[in-house]
Amino acid sequence: MSTTLIVGLFAGCSDEPRVETYEVARTLPPRPPLDVQAERARLDHMLAGILLQSDAQQAWFFKLVVPGGSVDELRGAFDEFLNTVHFADGKLEWKTPAGWTELPGDANRYATLVAPDGDDKRELTITQLPYGGENADFIAANVNRWLRQLQELPLTAEQIAKLGRRIDSPAGAVTAFELIGVMPTASAGSGGMPAGHPPIANQDKAAATPEATPPAASAPPAASAPPAGSAGWQYQAPESWQPGRMSSMRKAAFVVAGEGGQAEMTVMDFAGQPGAGMGDVLMNLKRWAAEVGLAALSDDQLMALAEDRTIGGVAGTYAEFLGPAEGDAPLATLAAMLPRDGKIWFFKLKGDRATVEAQRKAFAEFLDSVKFD
Repeated sequence: MSTTLIVGLFAGCSDEPRVETYEVARTLPPRPPLDVQAERARLDHMLAGILLQSDAQQAWFFKLVVPGGSVDELRGAFDEFLNTVHFADGKLEWKTPAGWTELPGDANRYATLVAPDGDDKRELTITQLPYGGENADFIAANVNRWLRQLQELPLTAEQIAKLGRRIDSPAGAVTAFELIGVMPTASAGSGGMPAGHPPIANQDKAAATPEATPPAASAPPAASAPPAGSAGWQYQAPESWQPGRMSSMRKAAFVVAGEGGQAEMTVMDFAGQPGAGMGDVLMNLKRWAAEVGLAALSDDQLMALAEDRTIGGVAGTYAEFLGPAEGDAPLATLAAMLPRDGKIWFFKLKGDRATVEAQRKAFAEFLDSVKFD
């Protein structure tokens, strides 16, 4: 490919202008026409829903990330799923779409539904968090968190309110969104889990084993690694704790393996003040108890489990919840919370009961190692 240039040469005022032409090679090839369908397929679509359970100050999140080429096939099934969400005896339930597979919850998720997508699989995750404050602000904060995951700029609460649509499920009003962007490869909504995520508990009715098996949980804790952390705080974690799945909400995460199961240790902080919303001790005790099958405990019984605990020089609350030993997968949680600089910090070890109990000392040592700047 070449380009013809026409150059006018002027020798002087009295001379007739001469026109000369010559050819030079094109430096860049012409751009191909934009393939609109390919561009659409390249983008990721996040189908998401938020259900606010006001009476229990709980928020439920439903999220399915699919590539643009598959969104038309899965959008309808996602909406149908949201329309079936309901509570039975205080427990969230739903109807699994035809052809989908339901996996049990783990230390990180309430449940996972796997949707077939050609030769691939997509995961619909169900998670829960406590919430307080204004509903619109809470929804906007979480939508902007998802937009960051999609590498998009944040929106105002007013813009987010216009994006959402209401689905009246039997459990209550679900605010649904479809957000578009590009998920990092490790976080994309394929069948594979993000890097560092622990295997889903009880999948195929077998205990999951990390690729690198750390020392058994019954063994004495290994020597601690050098202090780690981020701006504003530091900690020391046992070497037997493996790096876990990080996210924009997590300040630290570890996978803890035992002889018969595993647990996950996480550190998170949320905006809040003591005694209200995220800082309500009893509300959090109720949530932690329900996660391991102890929802029947009374308020007095729950408060009796709470102990004063100083972490990093800050007064906080600590509690242990050992779920019923009967059943295929008994769970347990060790948790601590404290207020600091307008936020509520949560330290939580949850998972297989035997593993959690064996890690009680290691968890206590982790809490003792925390230092705030």
